Amino acid sequence: MYSLTRYVTKARVWGANLLPLRNFCVSSKGIDRESDVKWLFPAGSIIEKMNAAAKHSQLNLIVSLTLDSAVPLTVHHFSQTLVHLQRKVPSLRTLFRQKDQRLWVCETTEPDINFKVINNADVDTEIDRLIIRPFDKPDVEPPWLARLLLPSEGFSEPQLKEYLHRYNFLFSFHHGAVDGVSGLLIITSFLKLLEDVVTGSYINEELYGGLVSDEQTTRLEREMLEKLESNPEKFQRMIEETARMTSTPLINQAFGTPPKEEFPTRILRTVFERRRLQTLDERCRSLEITLNSGLTSVVNTALAELVAEAGLEGDSFSVTNRHAVNLRRYRKGDSFAVLGNHVGVISHAVTTPRHNRETFWEYAKQLDTEFRQKLKEGDVIQEKVIKSKLLPKDYSHEAFYSSAPPAVCDYIMTNVVVPQKYVTGKIIRLADYRNLCNISHCDYSMKHMLSSISAHEVTYTLMYATGRLNHNTAQAFLDKIIDVLSHMSR
Repeated sequence: MYSLTRYVTKARVWGANLLPLRNFCVSSKGIDRESDVKWLFPAGSIIEKMNAAAKHSQLNLIVSLTLDSAVPLTVHHFSQTLVHLQRKVPSLRTLFRQKDQRLWVCETTEPDINFKVINNADVDTEIDRLIIRPFDKPDVEPPWLARLLLPSEGFSEPQLKEYLHRYNFLFSFHHGAVDGVSGLLIITSFLKLLEDVVTGSYINEELYGGLVSDEQTTRLEREMLEKLESNPEKFQRMIEETARMTSTPLINQAFGTPPKEEFPTRILRTVFERRRLQTLDERCRSLEITLNSGLTSVVNTALAELVAEAGLEGDSFSVTNRHAVNLRRYRKGDSFAVLGNHVGVISHAVTTPRHNRETFWEYAKQLDTEFRQKLKEGDVIQEKVIKSKLLPKDYSHEAFYSSAPPAVCDYIMTNVVVPQKYVTGKIIRLADYRNLCNISHCDYSMKHMLSSISAHEVTYTLMYATGRLNHNTAQAFLDKIIDVLSHMSR
């Protein structure tokens, strides 16, 4: 039987505008820095970077869930679900601590759960609070938190009469502990466990995956460095070519930069019919193009049209984008249940005609061919090695994320889709899902994402740093993307 022990003070658990959690308790004992943790393995470069980012409120994964229920839910239902969730997901029991002048991944033996119930809550206000909230004590505090929001004027009306009770629930995850792949596992597990708790179903002792170091990735990086250094002249040319890829984003060349930052990162969302995406996907498949390449081609086409209409001169434009790559694909053995952060980034620059709709599918095929080749040859590893040679001697992750660096690419693309089979249970139905993060101190100004929890609708999300892009420009870009998507999916 797994349980959390000892009560903490009312101020620590409840705070202002919080409801008392009668059946929920967390540990009040300070964690001994030596005996109350298991030292698992030294953190790799990805975790080191994300740990610095988390301290400056950057890239922490925020998930907003709107849940409809066929029966009234209690705080106890949610708190017990979180206890089971933390027991089953090792990522939620991790700490990051220094040992022998290295950052280590640890597992706490007395895990806390940062769970609060907030009265009179507005969802957007609470999301904004989490966007700017750092994980600045990762050596002693859990790398995640949860919030149950209770509005002052009652819940909005559920759309289905079978689900009469609506609840809003928020998660925030330290990106060093949870990436998009493991985050999806956590959210779908939470939904299933909540239903099991509410129905009184048996919950077994099975763990959902395990924490694995990035030793294999680090070995690939060493091998890549040795390979590149075996041909010094070619290696130097590659470094110089990579340096030339960095440039002022097209959208800033066309529209300039806002005079001041508003709220660090804002989010725009638009919903379109799933059949449009299905049509695009079917056309992509018929041409042996991945949907990811098709969507990237849509975004690039929209960007070229947008900046051309704004007066940027040229028959074509070089669009540089980044894509999140699941590094588990390069691991040996079963990587399905590998938790933690195992995500790299691959860049791709492509010349995009201002009238790209006319030759869209030829363009998409060429982009897809180039991108597949990069994935096959492990360019995500090569790019990381080459970029390490471009860093200044005094570079540190801490300094990088302490302020906004220059934006050096047009956007980053990452797709997260909630599998539909996890959306609706017998008791709990996921009515809305949002996934977002703060990118104000990253070296790009926009992040694009798709998500879907409906058989009929897909949500396109555009996150933008307000210090680099204003609302009107971001909205015009999103509108243009949907226009191109609609045109190419006729």
